[in-house]
Amino acid sequence: HVKSAERTMAPLASSLNVPQVTKAVDALLKHHAKTHASSQKGKAQLIETDDPITVQFAMKAIPDMKKRTKPFMIKLKTPLYDSDSTEVCLITKDPQREFKDKVAEKGLKCVTKVVGVSKLKTKFKQYEAKRQLCSSYDLFLADDRVIPVLPHLIGKVFFERKKLPLPVDLTRNNWGGLINKVLRSTPFYISEGGCSSLRVAHTGMSPEEVVAN
Repeated sequence: HVKSAERTMAPLASSLNVPQVTKAVDALLKHHAKTHASSQKGKAQLIETDDPITVQFAMKAIPDMKKRTKPFMIKLKTPLYDSDSTEVCLITKDPQREFKDKVAEKGLKCVTKVVGVSKLKTKFKQYEAKRQLCSSYDLFLADDRVIPVLPHLIGKVFFERKKLPLPVDLTRNNWGGLINKVLRSTPFYISEGGCSSLRVAHTGMSPEEVVAN
């Protein structure tokens, strides 16, 4: 449960060994910079990409998450996404045009593509079409009413690339605020096994930003 999870996270954060984490982050970023420079030596780097930094959690007891289809959203001090440059694809209920018009009306510039469930079933039925869709956008959001039907529609490529659509409540009016909240958070999926991972930063961040997150 979200509230109970929030209550138990506070003492964990207060007992965090910050100096030890800082040393680990410094070492990680230096190692990444060294190996990245070595691998790119003599090559033309056309696109600069940042690698994700994750934290792995080992569970003392495995929680029952079978009925939960949505991730826990954890707010970060330094967001993983820049709202001015991130390209978002929004998956909606039908009719698609209704939601597309609302996106334009609300001036949501970060939402550069709107896809209704029907179009997802037809236009993006083949694996190659799913792969191209997955590669075309930085982040995928979805009306939380369609989240339960998405796993078999989007295919394994979204799971492999860790780009599962994140839920937003489009029955509310403040779409801009809701989307901005998602952009400032990171999803936490609790696995059925004993370990779960959480993306907390990327290698393009400063050591201070990584430690704070």
